[in-house]
Amino acid sequence: MPPIRTAIAVDLKKPAKDQPCLHNRWHPEIPPAARVEPGETVHVQCVDWTGGQISDNDSADDIRDVDLTHIHYLSGPFEVATAEPGDALVVDIIDVQPLPEQPWGFTGVFAKTNGGGFLDEFYPDAVEQKQFGTLKAFMQVLGMFLMSGSLDLYTLAS
Repeated sequence: MPPIRTAIAVDLKKPAKDQPCLHNRWHPEIPPAARVEPGETVHVQCVDWTGGQISDNDSADDIRDVDLTHIHYLSGPFEVATAEPGDALVVDIIDVQPLPEQPWGFTGVFAKTNGGGFLDEFYPDAVEQKQFGTLKAFMQVLGMFLMSGSLDLYTLAS
């Protein structure tokens, strides 16, 4: 088996908004970030939904101050060689793991003063929880933009 190539690599030291392989919406005018061949196995790197705005520190200030105008980053889009509108595509997710350079995960309650979240009535201030060690990473959303202009989202549970 040939080595698996990295179709998309991210730079964790660079803002997500400045990386052409990342975007935060599905739109037909976003050019492909990578091309894959039918049957090809590729490695795809991703950033967290904030685009790397959350730091590995002991403060919840980054959760409190997160810029919610630059969120929900996605890797891609991909061009699938020989695929035509109307073709059925099958994508197998083989493995999901944190990047070696960022072996931690987080969850947060976002401050009501910065747009809040689902629990902001009960927790109006920012709260952050970090997890180190063994992480069970999972893929939240896999999207496909259809040529007709509609959008299908497939949510995958872990």
